[in-house]
Amino acid sequence: MNIISCGAQYRVIDLQNGRVQKNPLTRQESAEVVASWRGTAQAPVEGRVINYRRAAISSARSVQRLIEQYPEMASSFGNPIFEGTGVYTQDHVVTFGAALKKETAECKKAIESYVDLILLHWRYGVAELAFNSTLNNGLHADCQVMLLDFGEITTSKMRVMAQIKTQRWLRAWSYNGGDIPAALQEYYRDRLSARLTLEAFDALWKTALSSQVL
Repeated sequence: MNIISCGAQYRVIDLQNGRVQKNPLTRQESAEVVASWRGTAQAPVEGRVINYRRAAISSARSVQRLIEQYPEMASSFGNPIFEGTGVYTQDHVVTFGAALKKETAECKKAIESYVDLILLHWRYGVAELAFNSTLNNGLHADCQVMLLDFGEITTSKMRVMAQIKTQRWLRAWSYNGGDIPAALQEYYRDRLSARLTLEAFDALWKTALSSQVL
């Protein structure tokens, strides 16, 4: 078994066929991972208790239902195939963070694609709250960004608006923890702040749903 990563929610296994399998951790395994973050920028907020396994299973079900209703969204989530109880397979791609560290001319294009992904998901009434872009997203071969980690998605309009008002992406570990190269930080900050506005949100939220043929 070729385990390539392990976060608080999932153990990721390379299936050696262009796909990975994601398996939810037990609550004890999640607790051990979170404990290892103490003293780092990834440490959770003091006093905040999260059932990571429940969140993983719930979010996988939410994405599964969304894709069943709107199949055109599958690519934006890495073309997942769900196997039950939170287990699913997904395209195996380079993470957004790894792509930015290459510091090529494509990096700014990837940042714009990341924002495009957020705006696309707004149109379907869903959003990812953590804004840990470097860890939770990956790139297709055509430089299109997809959401790899569903663990902190929401369909709550009020929660998304609150994140926009405080520019949550500027407090995320991906931005503050040194995961975005210094040469790209200003561009990343300016483009997210310019495009992820309340005006854009109000104009886009759930517009794709209202355009569906019933």
